Order: sequence, then structure tokens, then C-alpha cells
Amino acid sequence: MAEAFAVVSIITNIIRLVDFGSRVLTRLEEYQPKLGDIPEAFRNIKAELPILLDALQQTKAAIDAGSMRGETKKALLSAVEGCGVQIKSLDNIIVKAVPTPSDSLG
Repeated sequence: MAEAFAVVSIITNIIRLVDFGSRVLTRLEEYQPKLGDIPEAFRNIKAELPILLDALQQTKAAIDAGSMRGETKKALLSAVEGCGVQIKSLDNIIVKAVPTPSDSLG
């Protein structure tokens, strides 16, 4: 029962991470055409976040397929939760720092 709960938690957290990460990327992509290059601090995020999101989706697929060991699933739970906290913080920072397309320039 505990392993089933861990699997559900991991999958739920991965889905949330992909959602948050996708919103972060969308926000950065909306910013770029309006105001030019994104700030240096966000360039690496824009380049590396898609790789992390893809890895998370592949991890979810492996869990769904039952091809991941129980010990690995347990270890992943805390790692995925930690990533979730970081991506949520990043989302909050970007919301504050990066204007939306409807924001006025003046």
C-alpha cells in the first residue's frame, strides 16, 4: 500500500512539475518577442528547463509501465518534491520579474 501511495505521489508531483515548468517556459517565450532578449539570469533556465521536463515525462512513463524498481521510486519521491518546490519558486519569481504581453512599457 505504501508503494502504491509513493507511485501516485511521484506521478502527481511530476504532472505538477511539468505544468509549472511549461508555464515558466510560456512566460519566458511571451516575454522575448515583446521586449527582446530575456534577462541573462533566465537564459539558462529557458535552455535547460525543457530537458528537465522531458526527463520527468520519461520517468513518469517508466513508472506507468512498471519498469522502475521500488527503491528507485522511493528515492525519486523526495527528489521530485524538491524539484517541485524549486520550480514553483521560479514560477513566482518570473511572474514578478517578467512582464506579460499586456503590460504597458511606459
